[in-house]
Amino acid sequence: MGSKMHSFSKRYILACLYVGVAIFSCAPGSEKTWRSGIYSIDNRGDEILVGAPGYILKWNFLSGQTEELEGARHWNDVRFYRDGLLTVGGDGQVLFWREGSRKQIRKGEYPLSGLAIYRDFYAIASNDNKVVVYSDIDQEVWLFEDVDPRNTIEAIHIVDDTHVIAGGGRFTSGAWIRIWELRSGKLLKSIEDAHDRGAVVGIASSADGKLFATTSKNRTIRLWGLPDGILLKEFRMVDEMPAIQFGANGRYLFSAGWDGNLHVWETKTFEKVFVKKLDSDSITALYVRDDCDVVIAGAYDGKIQVMNLENDLDCQN
Repeated sequence: MGSKMHSFSKRYILACLYVGVAIFSCAPGSEKTWRSGIYSIDNRGDEILVGAPGYILKWNFLSGQTEELEGARHWNDVRFYRDGLLTVGGDGQVLFWREGSRKQIRKGEYPLSGLAIYRDFYAIASNDNKVVVYSDIDQEVWLFEDVDPRNTIEAIHIVDDTHVIAGGGRFTSGAWIRIWELRSGKLLKSIEDAHDRGAVVGIASSADGKLFATTSKNRTIRLWGLPDGILLKEFRMVDEMPAIQFGANGRYLFSAGWDGNLHVWETKTFEKVFVKKLDSDSITALYVRDDCDVVIAGAYDGKIQVMNLENDLDCQN
C-alpha cells in the first residue's frame, strides 16, 4: 500500500514536537484519530520515525514534511534500514519500505516483540520465543528458538558487529538474558534471574561494546560487562523505565519511563548527573542522536519532545 502525504498541521499528526522548552509545532489530533501512544522512535539526519499501534509516521522536523504509513493493528517497532525502513508489528509481519512500496520479508503466526539493526544486519524477536537474524534485507542468517514455554522475549539489541542480546521474563520466576555471536548465532551466555522478578523490557549498549544496560518491569536498571555478562551496577527507580540508551561516546546512560523524568548517569562513576522533568508522565521511547546533547523522547500520550542538553551535560569529552 502506498504512503499518504500530509502537511504538518493536519489532524492526522498524532504528536507534538518540542525544541527545548518551547513548542515548535503541535497538532495532537481529535479523539477519533488519536489511536494510541508511541511505541518506538528512530532518527536519521533531520527525520524522525515513530511507531505506534495502527500507524507509522515519518517526518522531517525541520521542514515539517510528513509521511504516514499504515501500520499493524497492535504495536509497531520501526527503524531506518539501508535506503528505506523496516517495520515489525503485532500482526507478525516484517516489512521493508522503500519509495512508497513495501516488501514482506516474513509473515509469522505470532506477534513480533522487537527489532534491532546494525548496518546490514537486523534481528527480530517473536512471541513464540524465537530470535531470527537477517542480512541484506531478506537473507536469514540464523534462528534461535527457546524451548522453555515459560519464557517470553520482550527486548532485543545488536551490539555493533559482535553480539545479539535478548531479554525477557518467565511466568514463574525472574528475568533472563541471552547473548549470542552476531554472525554465527553461537550462544555465549545465559543469565538467569537477571532482574529478580520482572521481565527485561529494554536493552542498550555503549559505543565501545564493553557495556550493556537492561531495564526491567521490577523498576530496576542494571549495567553489565560485555562479553562476560558480569553485573556491574544496579539503579533502583521509583517506577518502570522502559526507554534506555547510551550516548554516542558511551560516557552517559539515558533512561526515561513512567515517572515522566529523563535520568542521566555517568558510566565510569555510576553517578546520576542529571534529571529533567519532561512534558509527559509516561515516556515509552527514547533516542539519543550522534551528539548526546540532542535527545528525543516519545510518550504514551503521543507527544515527542526534542531536547538540547548542551548546557546540562559535557558532551565533548
